[in-house]
Amino acid sequence: MGLLVMILGLMLFLGVHTLTTQRKLRASVIASAGEGGYKIGYALASLAGLALIVWGFADYRATGWIDVWYPPRALKHITVALMLPAVILVVAAYIRGRIYTTVKHPMLTGIKLWAAAHLLANGDLGSIILFGSFLGWAVYDRISLKHRTDAGAPPIPVGGPTNDLIAVAVGIVAYLDADVVSRAYRGIGRSPLRRYSGRRFLRECDAWFRDHGAGDPRHDDPAGTRRDAGLATCPRRSRHALWFL
Repeated sequence: MGLLVMILGLMLFLGVHTLTTQRKLRASVIASAGEGGYKIGYALASLAGLALIVWGFADYRATGWIDVWYPPRALKHITVALMLPAVILVVAAYIRGRIYTTVKHPMLTGIKLWAAAHLLANGDLGSIILFGSFLGWAVYDRISLKHRTDAGAPPIPVGGPTNDLIAVAVGIVAYLDADVVSRAYRGIGRSPLRRYSGRRFLRECDAWFRDHGAGDPRHDDPAGTRRDAGLATCPRRSRHALWFL
């Protein structure tokens, strides 16, 4: 259920943002709904799509992962390293300096780097769909820019190296804040083994005890003695996950 909701949110959020690449269709929508109506509808659809993505992904995490592959733990550190330039590039799209003039489209470059970095460290189906969708959209949007005759947004003044220093400083602060939020959220950017939560581990062990006639350790063994003694015989994957709790 959560995965389907997340996919619906992705279709809504990225679909609305793809509308901006279709200049003729966008112009016809503005002509029929008006500039104000277009902006209000755009904002509401984007917020609704984002809410569905967040809720759907959270529900998907709570109800169990669908593992596709298990990335090496080293890729997590590469992801952490790539996130800093990704955040700086996004900031540089608004605080424009030499970074902006060199990269040309730092916002899209930052999104592509962010999505690709998370694909390296996440091997479950939901993460592949989520970050793969954003990566695909960013690549498409960048290609579409080559065929546009207008910038598609109000121009922002371009400064010099001072703006670059500000963008780097703001990017570092945002990166550190995002890392704190990510750790509090407990899951985004972590490997599938670490996301394999303690609750899920205990559920599998409880199920193993019941299947082998040991009863429910939460009621029959409140002190947890029998559970501790039987951890060695719990499912192999659960024992492996315990090291990452």
